[in-house]
Amino acid sequence: MNRLRSIIAIARTTVIEQIRNRLYLVILFFGGLVLVATALLGALAPGHRTRVIFDLGLVTLELFGLATAIFGAVSLVLQETESKTIYLILTRPVNRSTYILGRFVGLVVAVGCTMLAMAAFHLGVLVWDMEYFREFTEGWSFATVYPMLLLMSMGKMLITAAIALFFSLFATSQVSALVFTASFWIAGHFGPELKFLIEKGSAGGPAATIAKTVASVLPNFQYFNFRDTFQLPGFSGWEFMGTAAIYCMAFTGFFLVLSTLWFSRKEF
Repeated sequence: MNRLRSIIAIARTTVIEQIRNRLYLVILFFGGLVLVATALLGALAPGHRTRVIFDLGLVTLELFGLATAIFGAVSLVLQETESKTIYLILTRPVNRSTYILGRFVGLVVAVGCTMLAMAAFHLGVLVWDMEYFREFTEGWSFATVYPMLLLMSMGKMLITAAIALFFSLFATSQVSALVFTASFWIAGHFGPELKFLIEKGSAGGPAATIAKTVASVLPNFQYFNFRDTFQLPGFSGWEFMGTAAIYCMAFTGFFLVLSTLWFSRKEF
């Protein structure tokens, strides 16, 4: 119970810090601004206006949500280490795993609020014209599809935040942590292609084994590709959601364990 209270207290402090962070507010502002601008871009394609607003809005929402998660996770521990405030936290009866979990939960809540706010902007733009969307979804209701799409974006955000938190502990600067996390995020969208190239180009031996191991550690964001698959014949939304949820929990848990182990050995 005491550990849970400590996690909640650290998470609450993290949420407040993220909301007060100027970068966080700038990202939220520009995310909303770009979402509204998609309506202007949609006007350039009258026959596909709603599709343009729908697709660009979702891409913008996801990108800015992930940017908030990455910058937030990278700055959490590094800033406290540089300012020496982490000593004040670790001298209290709070173990390091509790600190990591509290920071992660607080970051996820803050970024989740950002994504929900941008989703509200997006819905406000979409509500003007729903007729084309009904055609586009082919029998799927908007109330079913949109929450699933939002959850898939949040699943990517959870994994990316866990990876960014690990690299913020592993790296020596914010720039290197950002580069490592961004590389993982980009590679996560080309997981099947990378595995295919490795299998095609490798002739076996230790090098091929190492390459395949590295490829398996990279996230596979194809598990969250709901937007391009929900219209396929025989598609089961609940089965897709279950697989994505299991993958998200497993991958996020893996990197949180790595972060805890590395942080427990880290000397300040």
